[in-house]
Amino acid sequence: MCIKLRFEGVLKMTDASAYQWAFPLTEEQEDSLIEKCVISLDTNVILNLYSLHAETLSEVLSLFEKVKERVWISDQVAREFFKNRVSVIRKFKSNMNSIMIDLRKEMANVNKFMTTLKNRDLIDPNIIDNVVSQIENSMKTVEDAISAKVDSETVSEKNDKIFYAIKDMLFSNIGTEFSEFELEEQKKIAQKRNEKKIPPGYRDKDKKDLGNFEPFGDYFVWRQMMNKSRDDNCDILFVTAERKTDWWDDYEGFRVGPRSELLKEFYTETKNRVLIFSLKDFMKKSKIFGVNISSKSMENVEYIKADCEEVGKISVLSFVKYEEFVDISLNLESQGRLFARNIIADDLSAEIFGECRMTEEEVVSTPSSVSPEDISVVIRPSDDSCMVISLFSSDKDDITDEILPSGNYVVRCRLM
Repeated sequence: MCIKLRFEGVLKMTDASAYQWAFPLTEEQEDSLIEKCVISLDTNVILNLYSLHAETLSEVLSLFEKVKERVWISDQVAREFFKNRVSVIRKFKSNMNSIMIDLRKEMANVNKFMTTLKNRDLIDPNIIDNVVSQIENSMKTVEDAISAKVDSETVSEKNDKIFYAIKDMLFSNIGTEFSEFELEEQKKIAQKRNEKKIPPGYRDKDKKDLGNFEPFGDYFVWRQMMNKSRDDNCDILFVTAERKTDWWDDYEGFRVGPRSELLKEFYTETKNRVLIFSLKDFMKKSKIFGVNISSKSMENVEYIKADCEEVGKISVLSFVKYEEFVDISLNLESQGRLFARNIIADDLSAEIFGECRMTEEEVVSTPSSVSPEDISVVIRPSDDSCMVISLFSSDKDDITDEILPSGNYVVRCRLM
């Protein structure tokens, strides 16, 4: 028996242009977009300028000077900057003073050790005195440099040379603020997005609103950028120091690119592209604007942490080798909300792993406040002979401040 089916209407096919946001750009296409797009900076990038070394700051400012005609700052970013500028300056100076205190403590420990060594009469006292003198002179040089930086008018609350250097570059074109009605509506939308974990901003949902819409700040920046792109029909390059997983996709603790949901939403709402770069990524494109940035400056900005820094630091305490596996004892020195990572130096890597460059690994012991099942570990070779070890949450969407606590961990590696 033959059955004939007849379809009424037309089957609709999805237009490939609907996936334009997902099409990877060639380097040439990306450079072409950067040459003409609007450039928008996040609050953390601007505030981090106060922590940069003088030479690095000079190079970054030379890049901003070249692109200032295309810089646009959202109203939310401007609000956050002016609210936090003074506290960032004070925090920087406080950190510098803490370093000075630590230096003096270390020098006291050196003197104590050297005095003990001298009393044992094992080494010529003149040699010890000479070593101590050299160390003291080196410490004094570092201390003087820190004092000069702390006392410098460059980093000053009232005579803020950094602000006046960037004022015309970055604050000549500030976006429109939400009306009172828009603000209330956007707060409601942001709250619903946070509940559904729609990026960006849901990782800030537990922040208290201290008058600057802290729980919704990331979303407000995002919303205002999309409004700008839609109204002016322009692509946007967003430069941010954000590292949270509501901005970035990551694989085994390594950032691989912006969240695909963000790219899709931006294109769907505006029919334009958004590029999301770190400051280092942006500096790598500096030759497009005729600016040469040193590799040293690019590395320096990588060490400047955003307020939301979530990367902990791991150190290797010890290891025990068995016939089929190695147990590595680690210490997480500072809490890492998102992940923790360290590079195991080539000599120690060789001692632990021998010629093996691939392992199967698992976490077998953790601090009491977290279960081994909640933590994942990845150990992979780097470009040289070192190995990179990363700890991260097994469920990064439900991560909290306590999910990767400081303390001791044991990782078991089966050599392949």
